[in-house]
Amino acid sequence: RELAGYVPWTFGLPSNDPRFATAWKHLLSPQGLGGPFGMRTVEPSYPHYMQQYRYEGTAPECQWNGPIWPFQTTQTLTAMANLLRDYRQDVVTRADYLRLLRQYAQLHYQGDRLDLEEDYHPDTGKPIVGLARSHHYFHSGFTDLVIAGLVGLRPREDDVLEVDPLVPAGSGPDTLQWFQLQDVPYHGRLVTIRYDADGSHYRQGAGPR
Repeated sequence: RELAGYVPWTFGLPSNDPRFATAWKHLLSPQGLGGPFGMRTVEPSYPHYMQQYRYEGTAPECQWNGPIWPFQTTQTLTAMANLLRDYRQDVVTRADYLRLLRQYAQLHYQGDRLDLEEDYHPDTGKPIVGLARSHHYFHSGFTDLVIAGLVGLRPREDDVLEVDPLVPAGSGPDTLQWFQLQDVPYHGRLVTIRYDADGSHYRQGAGPR
């Protein structure tokens, strides 16, 4: 099984059949695609999992036989957001989305320095390649995961403003209690989205505003 198998949900292609959604259990499995520091591109059961075979000189080159790939992670989390909103399923939760988004955000840091590289070891979270071209591998799709995914501003062609934050219910370290996304250009207007779980932070009511 490969992480690329979730790409159809990125574009809303699979039928809305709960049987297909069972495929997502492999993403959440620590023995499957769910590495401790990020999503594996293939499962550890693959015979050539994480075997290094490409080099530039003596430096390891990029491969797709298990390492975390930021762009593939972006595609998969976009797919998960679509699954949560548009499909009947009971495999993935909003708490899963937030956990994996936070996990992905941590890869953007090396110590206290922002620097996203090409690929990472899923068991350590450390960069693998580290070549001159590998640094600052940021993809604009990560911003989409926050704006359209977590905050829930869903782009539409009509004049409807659709907002559906992917925030788990409840309190504690596994959820978010409040956030604000301010002055987003959208259909010729500036949109501000504010979320307050119980209304105590912004004092303008509970939930999204």
